Amino acid sequence: LIVTLAAISCGKIKDAHNTLNDIETFINERPDSALTILDSFDISLLDHKSVWAHHSLLHAQAKDKCYIDETDDSLMTQVAAYYQNRHDKKKSFAAYYYLGRIQYNAGEYAKSLLSYTMAEQLVENIDSNFEKALLYAQLGMIYRKHYDYERCLNAYELARKLYEADGKTRYQYYTKLDIGNTYMRLNKYDLAQKEILEVIEWCRTNQDNMLMCSAIEHLLLINAETGENDNIDTIISLSPT
Repeated sequence: LIVTLAAISCGKIKDAHNTLNDIETFINERPDSALTILDSFDISLLDHKSVWAHHSLLHAQAKDKCYIDETDDSLMTQVAAYYQNRHDKKKSFAAYYYLGRIQYNAGEYAKSLLSYTMAEQLVENIDSNFEKALLYAQLGMIYRKHYDYERCLNAYELARKLYEADGKTRYQYYTKLDIGNTYMRLNKYDLAQKEILEVIEWCRTNQDNMLMCSAIEHLLLINAETGENDNIDTIISLSPT
């Protein structure tokens, strides 16, 4: 009887992991669906530590992708420690990344930077350029919060190249705007304008009015800083109708 119950339990655990592995295949494209499945998960299976950790990691990812800003890092701190102790480098990378996201949401920027740095130490074990790009984009945001614009620029450049390599063009041009903004903060206005104009050109071709409006605002800020007010009418004329 004990052997039979153990076999049934192992089968349920295996099925749970199979379900979680299936969720991983679509969580980035359909995070709302992933979150629905995760929220309806059989809670009795979460008594098993490996299922609990895997479920918690995916739940944090799905909430993040659904723009649900979690601010309590206690659970993800435990998840990160779990995967670090088991030397699962890919899940450790993800756990530290989402721990950093939660800490960033809470305004704990020093803690967030530490978590992202832990993730960066594992980046060579990650095959996905997209996941690596997300990390460096977040590092850029953290360095900007700390007014470390040189490191901010380097992180954004890495993110942009990785987005480009992965074919994530929209992410690439959003990051180019961040690069332009960073050049502006470094008072490198010519370089800032070059990046921003390239963003605007892409927006015109791809009808991304939201990004274009943001880029035009940045151009107006550059003109305000440099005193080149003669260009304001030309810049405003670029706005989408």
